[in-house]
Amino acid sequence: MAKKKTVAYTSHEEDKELVIQALGGSQRAYNTLLTKYKPIVYTAAKRRLPYKEPEDLEDITMVVLGNAFIKMNQYDPTKSKFFTWIV
Repeated sequence: MAKKKTVAYTSHEEDKELVIQALGGSQRAYNTLLTKYKPIVYTAAKRRLPYKEPEDLEDITMVVLGNAFIKMNQYDPTKSKFFTWIV
């Protein structure tokens, strides 16, 4: 990632509410989750795939987040935190 962004820190309860709002169609909720989790997923990818170029890691990050957002309705907040589920 070329540019660092400020991470939106949210609690588990706030993440659950954002997921509910995102599933209800809130673009703001999606954007908040994306802002928070994009650097986290990127860092996880970089640690697992240290030989990849930054552009490849960015692509991997967006694929992971895209798939997670598509399957967000499968997330169960009673079983795990959103962080655990997405990473």
